Amino acid sequence: MTSRQIRSYFNVLEKTPDYADIFSSVRQLHEYRSAFLKHLPPGLMQHCSLGRISQGKLTIMASHGAIASKLKQNTPSLLLKLQQCGLEVTSFQILVQADYTTIRNKSLYNKTHNPKKPKLNPINKDCLDQFAKTLPDSDLKTAVLSLARKCQPA
Repeated sequence: MTSRQIRSYFNVLEKTPDYADIFSSVRQLHEYRSAFLKHLPPGLMQHCSLGRISQGKLTIMASHGAIASKLKQNTPSLLLKLQQCGLEVTSFQILVQADYTTIRNKSLYNKTHNPKKPKLNPINKDCLDQFAKTLPDSDLKTAVLSLARKCQPA
């Protein structure tokens, strides 16, 4: 199906009473999103998305707590700017919503990723071995020996 066919399909669907409310909500959300992104600081854009709009409350979803905190700091100015654009926003609800695709991709990455062993030249490996011999039995000694054993020759 081409984009032209999809567009004509949506135009017909939009005129049916069952879907009119959905399409008006989508249009409103698109309008709010455009204005929101226009006034949002550039570093926050890729970490935020808009949720629903209900009774003047705009829901913003942040990818993590630090972004949510920064959004809360910017709330008064963002609210004022959106109101100046003619949008009927009276408050924000900021939610932390981890991006499912990122989480899924990271878990897939961890399953398929085979990290390279650190490289260490033979002289440095010998130095680590000698250093480990001078240490008393401890967690540090175990860690140094483990590091020396895991490294492959450079």
